[in-house]
Amino acid sequence: MRKLGVAALSVLALALAPMKIIPGARALAASTPTAPPRITPTAVVGADGYFWMLGTYPCARGTCPVLMRSADGGTSWVRVGTPPAGMYGIQFANRMDGYAYSPGSQGDLSRLYWTDDGGRSWRLAFARFRAPVVLTGSRAYVLVPEDCSTEGQCKSLKLSSSVVGGDAWTENQLPLTVDQAENPFGWAAFGSKVWLIFTSVTKAEVLLSHDGGRIFSKLTPGGYLGALGCSLSATSLTTLWGFCVTGNGGYGIRSTDGGKNFVTVLTPGGLSNAVEIYPVSGNEAIFYPLFGALWLTRNGGGHFSSLLRVPQSYNCEVALASATTWFVFGFSGYGPPNLMWRTTNGGSSWQSVLWLGELCNGRSPFVVKGQCREPALATEVLFLDHSGRWLVVYTHP
Repeated sequence: MRKLGVAALSVLALALAPMKIIPGARALAASTPTAPPRITPTAVVGADGYFWMLGTYPCARGTCPVLMRSADGGTSWVRVGTPPAGMYGIQFANRMDGYAYSPGSQGDLSRLYWTDDGGRSWRLAFARFRAPVVLTGSRAYVLVPEDCSTEGQCKSLKLSSSVVGGDAWTENQLPLTVDQAENPFGWAAFGSKVWLIFTSVTKAEVLLSHDGGRIFSKLTPGGYLGALGCSLSATSLTTLWGFCVTGNGGYGIRSTDGGKNFVTVLTPGGLSNAVEIYPVSGNEAIFYPLFGALWLTRNGGGHFSSLLRVPQSYNCEVALASATTWFVFGFSGYGPPNLMWRTTNGGSSWQSVLWLGELCNGRSPFVVKGQCREPALATEVLFLDHSGRWLVVYTHP
């Protein structure tokens, strides 16, 4: 993997105050400009050929949320709406249908909102649910807790599902013990198949449903699954990926027979007890050990190659718009700048993204670097491309 030159930028765009136009002259100097608010990205996801970026910016109310979409692989971004305040994550099934949810905290579970108009408007789906939402094909699945204490411990769970973009949710009680319901477990869905995986240091159990969660059967999977807990995601009716936490260096897992047997996938880059896995297909997946490089396997975990090197002080989120168009959002606990990369050829080459993220509300009669153009009658987002040109990539309709 080649070493990348990463370009983080300091934003210089300014919104000019309205100019007085004098007959015979183009314009007078503007009054003292003020810096427009800056968008701070907080999350990025991809689906159906698009990327979506959730962010915030300073406003009169303190901090306001904003949602942007890219249809060109992350080159430019269009503001598409204002999600509810306090949202932590977003997921979209297609250009129009998506979900946003709050982070949740001790004693306060996440809230889930949904949109069917591309993010212009949002409606509450669940006041309390266990994040995240799982999207597969045309259906969405969520876990809804019941009988919860003030500390957030819930003694039972329901599996709710709906057609994406709809608000008619079907609920089914999960056949769990109180201990299983109160503790995190891995789960995945693909079509009408749903998997739940429960592990301990001595045993593992998989609950499998073929009808969207109405009826579950119990499996005792083959392979080593000794762990404190395992995550799970599905790329087909038979292929599952996951990561198991042991407290002493975890390991990846993969099944190609629908959860009957699992094989161990050794974590690339050394031992790590926290690895994010982003499956691309049944054989391809991106592994991120929450520090350093991203790694790619194209043969089910048999071999890994370094995909992208990330500065040690940064964490990353990976968004997949398609099998070859990916976006990496790097963020630091020390604050800006954010780092971003994009690829449209499955990681063979990468471009660093120069994120400007200025909201321009001024009205100026001409375009100057760092200034809004006329007519900037509504909020715009500016973007600095690789050749150094300032582009206005959003004008409110």
